[in-house]
Amino acid sequence: MDQLGDHNAMYRHGGNSTNPLTRYYTGYEQGMLDAEIILKQITDENGNPKETIKIITHSMGGAYGKGYVKALKAYIAKKGYKNVLITLVADFDPFQASALEAEDNVYTQQYTHKKKWDSLLWWLANQIQDGISDDDYHEDEKQGDHSIMTFFNDISNLQEGNYVWNGSYKNNKYEKTYYIYYNTLSSYESATETFTF
Repeated sequence: MDQLGDHNAMYRHGGNSTNPLTRYYTGYEQGMLDAEIILKQITDENGNPKETIKIITHSMGGAYGKGYVKALKAYIAKKGYKNVLITLVADFDPFQASALEAEDNVYTQQYTHKKKWDSLLWWLANQIQDGISDDDYHEDEKQGDHSIMTFFNDISNLQEGNYVWNGSYKNNKYEKTYYIYYNTLSSYESATETFTF
């Protein structure tokens, strides 16, 4: 957790159904329950973030995590936090990934093992979720095992997206420009979001 600067970890079990929609909505419900706790842990008394939110999922937890992230984003928007960001979603061998979609404006990576016949579960999670760029999809054809333990090398190389707010307000609009750094600090793209209030 030191690698991602995360010192307020929470663990949730997302394998509660074989139906991805059930897992998504269960994750959404839990995200709504956890959102206030999480924001209190990662913000100071003025509501400024001391830490960002990172979500790491495995297998059935992929769909659960999508609902969880959607709930956190909804809660953050409802409470008016303008600078609390989810800086990483990392999905490891997400089960039924073709039924999933990466959340807009949240840096998401997917890691998949695709070596055939390497284990009994080599076929279990070989789909790509929607909304993942080629640069953020990582496929290992030398590994076929589905266990999270077989992803330790990938986990040790995780890097969160880094967001920098330009802090400007224009014409009753809150304008946020952020830079999302991918994999290395030398590669980034910028985007601007405008919110009217």
